[in-house]
Amino acid sequence: CSLDETMDIDEVVVTGYGNFSKSSFTGSANTLRTDMLKEVPVMSVEQKLQGMTTGVQITSSSGQPGANQSIRIRGMGSFNASQEPLFVIDGVPVTSGSMSSGGPDAAYMNNSKTNIMSTLNPSDIENITVIKDAAAASLYGSRAANGVIIVTTKKGVAEKTRVSYSALFGVKNPTAMEETVDAYTYRMMANERARNDQAAAAYTDDILEKYRIGAPGYTDHDWIDMFMNKLAFQQSHNISVRGGSERVKYYVSFGYTGDNGLLKSGIQYYHRYNLRSNLTAEITKGLNLNVNVSGRWDETQRPREDFMWTFKTDRK
Repeated sequence: CSLDETMDIDEVVVTGYGNFSKSSFTGSANTLRTDMLKEVPVMSVEQKLQGMTTGVQITSSSGQPGANQSIRIRGMGSFNASQEPLFVIDGVPVTSGSMSSGGPDAAYMNNSKTNIMSTLNPSDIENITVIKDAAAASLYGSRAANGVIIVTTKKGVAEKTRVSYSALFGVKNPTAMEETVDAYTYRMMANERARNDQAAAAYTDDILEKYRIGAPGYTDHDWIDMFMNKLAFQQSHNISVRGGSERVKYYVSFGYTGDNGLLKSGIQYYHRYNLRSNLTAEITKGLNLNVNVSGRWDETQRPREDFMWTFKTDRK
């Protein structure tokens, strides 16, 4: 359309190979606009897609703060090859990679995959388009075999400088904790297992009696209560500066996300810092310069996956 014409955004489909009116686009695509996204208070971009787009499945194999979430478009497409969709952020195709770490748990952390979507600040998103069928391969070829997720971040606008701030606070309260037994019952079950294995009893009758009456040194402990918090707090803060003139437009933002896990004593937490700067400048008529710079810093403390199993079973 010409410069003096306008078109409602809900009638336009933005893809990696151009813009189409909804009536003429033959592929399967869903677009989430700014007005839809800003009403969803979430900590990550993946959570914005949950329940908003048909055919998109988002799962997490861990409840750890900042844990990676897998995205599948129309189910699992392969047993051996990658099942991740192609991500295109501001026109640049990107792929997910491994998360590295130093220290004694480096080998454990290096096995953890990170989704590229988890590196984005939800407040920086202008719109998200999910292309689910063969139309996605028109430009990206075999890389788009599992679908394409196109993310467009916010840009500057030709208006007076505007500063925006938003904050999000949340509380996690576990309601379905595992049921545990007391020390006496646990050792009774250990002896029963030994009998089933035709082995010697793990505990004598004298020791069992001491646990039953709670003799000194043989008292019971609620290990889950010792390690777990009743409440865990989440918070997110975002500040942005947006404005510009007809020739130069800018958008700069800084975001912080903090998630304290349910484990006590700082064993589990996640902090993310995001910085983005999008600059658009008109050099001459018909020649524009776009500079998009983004950075992220993560601070993550996670126990090993076998931590919970260890403190539940290793009872002296």
